[in-house]
Amino acid sequence: MVIFKIMKTQILKIVTIYLISLFAGILFGWNSLAGKTADINSEIENAAGYNLQYNRNALQDTLEYNVLNYYVELTLEPKVKRLKSRVEILVARYKPGAEVVLNLSENIEIEFVSINGNRVEFKRAGDNVRLFWKNINPDTIKIAAEYSGEPGKNKNFFFGKIYGNQVIYTLNEPENARNWLLCRDTPSDKAGLQIKIANESEFTSVSVGTLDSTYIDKTTGKKVYSWSSRYPIATYLISFYSAPYISLFDFYKREDGDSLELSIYGFKWHEEKFRIILADHKEFFPIMEKYFGKYPFSGEKYGVAAFLWQAGAMEYQTISGFGTGFIDNYPQNVNIFVHELAHQWFGNSVTPKTWKDIWLNEGFATFAEWLYLEESGRKTEKDILSPRLALEKNPHLLSGQIYGSEDLFTLAVYIKGAWVLRMLRHELGDEKFFAMIKEYYKTHRYGIASTSDFQEVATKFAGKDLNQFFEQWIYEGLGIIELKTGEMKSVKKGDVYEVLLPLSQVQEEEREYNFKLDIGFSNDGNSQIHSFRIDKRNEIIKLALPFKPERFTIDPNHKTLLKVVE
Repeated sequence: MVIFKIMKTQILKIVTIYLISLFAGILFGWNSLAGKTADINSEIENAAGYNLQYNRNALQDTLEYNVLNYYVELTLEPKVKRLKSRVEILVARYKPGAEVVLNLSENIEIEFVSINGNRVEFKRAGDNVRLFWKNINPDTIKIAAEYSGEPGKNKNFFFGKIYGNQVIYTLNEPENARNWLLCRDTPSDKAGLQIKIANESEFTSVSVGTLDSTYIDKTTGKKVYSWSSRYPIATYLISFYSAPYISLFDFYKREDGDSLELSIYGFKWHEEKFRIILADHKEFFPIMEKYFGKYPFSGEKYGVAAFLWQAGAMEYQTISGFGTGFIDNYPQNVNIFVHELAHQWFGNSVTPKTWKDIWLNEGFATFAEWLYLEESGRKTEKDILSPRLALEKNPHLLSGQIYGSEDLFTLAVYIKGAWVLRMLRHELGDEKFFAMIKEYYKTHRYGIASTSDFQEVATKFAGKDLNQFFEQWIYEGLGIIELKTGEMKSVKKGDVYEVLLPLSQVQEEEREYNFKLDIGFSNDGNSQIHSFRIDKRNEIIKLALPFKPERFTIDPNHKTLLKVVE
């Protein structure tokens, strides 16, 4: 997920909206969106107020049972902003007699629940639905339910309009699938999915996976789109969009002859952008596959769909959603499209075990943006990446620990998370680092992973203990390194110059960071870059150079998350 303005609902951590928007604009090109978004917003109805609901419910993280499959039938009623739904859930109980508690918004009325065809009692407490049954003992049970209501009351399910076009869509992350879907709403329980969406005949309904059929329901006159995924999916990634879309299709063809369907769904005024966006994705895929491995959902598709949330984009499995303004302004926001594509590997295929591990989604996707810029620089022979990295070394906007952050979508989770990967790359070297990333992905694809799972793979490739690295950057560290330099001195001794350079860590945080630091030394005719291990608050760098240095540059290629201060 990419968020333009970081919205909080439970704990509001005040960093001024102005600074966040300015910083995000510099990083992601969102400043180009601002004027257009203002115009669009005047034409949008019922699309604001996204609620980043996060329910810390330990019960949902137990493994006494797990969901094997969801079969969902949705009937949308846009005129009255309601839905009707029938859901069948196949559940495996690992513990004999284990109770099943599912999630559904209390704004939705449940008509009945059955298990293996027999109606059962249920009790509701908030968003929890506890099921009670007798004489049902199989290890695998099928739960069926019918319900209806107004899912939009929670501000995560939208019946909106833009320029008179009705658009219906969801924003599930982190735990808002429950606003419209009876489910076990936790990222750790992935399942199969078949979903049917019925809406008025002028609507195109798009969802995850593969389109199996479309037909007109003779009883209701509604057009039904039936989609399914052969790959497991977390509930926060189960999505659909329904609107009077126009669309365009293409294929990404690999050198081995394999191909993947690419699609884009938007509105008439987007049409001139369609071919550009699809063509660019054919450039994105080779970069992602080069560094991460083959696209996880081959045999299905990858698509882009327009929705009305102008504050960002969302990486639903095989069909990412983008605020209409991001499509309007393409390609100024091209790296946002790269970001959401990268989530298909990290987030959708390898899903975080808990929300404490969200940096494994957002840090990896942000790092993928950097890889894209790096590859683009190689093509144009320009250093596109370094200026951006230099701007991102801002201690005030990257404060707070990454793991277990109270606010899931802070800039620290995204930017600092990406820096962790960049610094690991520096520690391991490119060959080991990218082999490690592929190994991590291969080991956990189609499943879940925690930060400790990632650390285990990284340690294997590093060949050394990485506990201190992860403690200071992921688990405990609260900021970034702030470094102050003293006066460089050099004395000629024989054929070399002995150089002394004092360094001091001056960050307010008491921690002494242990890190690898590159320093460039130069004069008008010579230059060298040397690496040092820094592990003290105050240190004097000592080295011998074949020339007298007149200048030095700390971290010349921006490989370490630090800020040089006066």
